[in-house]
Formats: sequence, structure tokens, C-alpha cells
Amino acid sequence: MTPHSRSVAAAVLVVALTAAAGHAALFSANAFFSQAPSSQLGPIVSNSIVINNGPGSITVSGVIKVQVPAGAVSGTLIEWNVDRLLSNSYPSGNLITVTTLAGFSQPPGFGTYGNSSGFTAGFFDQYPVASKSNIPLTLTNGAATWNQITVQSTPFFYTAANGLHYLRQRFELDGVQLNGIGGLWTIDLPITTEVKVVPEPGAAGLALAGLGATVASCRRRTARRRRGVRGSAEPGRRR
Repeated sequence: MTPHSRSVAAAVLVVALTAAAGHAALFSANAFFSQAPSSQLGPIVSNSIVINNGPGSITVSGVIKVQVPAGAVSGTLIEWNVDRLLSNSYPSGNLITVTTLAGFSQPPGFGTYGNSSGFTAGFFDQYPVASKSNIPLTLTNGAATWNQITVQSTPFFYTAANGLHYLRQRFELDGVQLNGIGGLWTIDLPITTEVKVVPEPGAAGLALAGLGATVASCRRRTARRRRGVRGSAEPGRRR
């Protein structure tokens, strides 16, 4: 790698590390189920759902299976809340939440199922509207496939407050079995709710200006070195 390339790489790294530092103290603990998974349609007989904690995110992934009885039954198919405690020392700034869903819903194989709805969302409990990244859910005949759906909130200005406050991920989905012998209703997913820093326009401009100045300086030094090499070679050619 040339000195020019190393300088540019270093400048880019400084900008990236400055942006990444915003997540350093966002959370003060790992996420947990503040409301455990539950269903009104029947008992949960299989649950491999786990929580993964990223530097600025919560990911809930795995499979839940609900034992649906025979006959007509409807209500909440599955719901839960996952909370992650926010740090009181996190600096103020503009943030967004981003929620991403992939997976599917599959009702039991023998029966007739109605359409239903629900949602999954991520939000800060002290900014429940402005910070919400909400994904509407719809089941058609009880089934759905979610192909990497991503929704982000509007930018909001966050100021840490004293007391207990959380980033929350909520999942709520209804189910309708019109008739049938019952069986296992499967929900398979990961859901990730991530918090991202929105750079201030001035700060972003300064970072880019600094990077541009570094690149320009490197180019000037490289050009001077090249001119110096050419100049020292000319007497030899005359000889």
C-alpha cells in the first residue's frame, strides 16, 4: 500500500470510528423478555426463540409452535415484548430505529383459516411515536412469508433521562382457524431492531471536508515526489 493509500484509509477509518462511537454506551444491559411469548389459540409446545444483543441492536430469532385445538378458534396467535435498558449517560443526538423482519407463518395442514393481522415494531419507550419503526403484518388464510422487510422510523432527537427506559421490540399477531382438526401453527423468524445515529449536517460536512483535505494533501505530496524523481533522472539522460 502506498503512503497515499495508507493516509486515505486512515482518514476513512477515523470517520467510521467516529460514527460507530455513537453506539458505545447506548445500552447498560442485555435485552430480556419483559412479556414472555404467549398465545390465546393454544399452548406453546415448542419454543426455540433466543435473543441476540448487538452493539446497537436487538435480534429475536427462532421458531415458535402453537398447539391449536380442533374447531373454530381465534385470538392472539403469538405476542411478546423484548426490552433492553438504555444508559443514562448516553449523549444527546439524532437517532432512528430500523426494524427488519424475515420468516414465515404456517398454520396446521388440515383446516380452514381466515385472514388476520398484527405488527412488529421497535421503539424507545420514552419516544413511543417518533421513534417507532413499525412493520404491519397480514396473514392470508393463516399464512405469510416475510422476505427481509425493513422499515425505519423518522429521525428523532434523543436525550437520555434518569430512571429506567428501554428500547422495546414488540411482536403481536392474530390468528383465525374457522374449522379443522387443529395441529401445530408455526412462526419462524428473525426480527432485528437496530438504533442508528443520524449525523448532524455540520458534523458530516466537517468529516467529509477533513477527508477531502487529507486526500488532496496526499495527492500533492505524491505529485511532488514524482516530479522530484523525474527531475533527478534528467541529467542522466543528457549524459
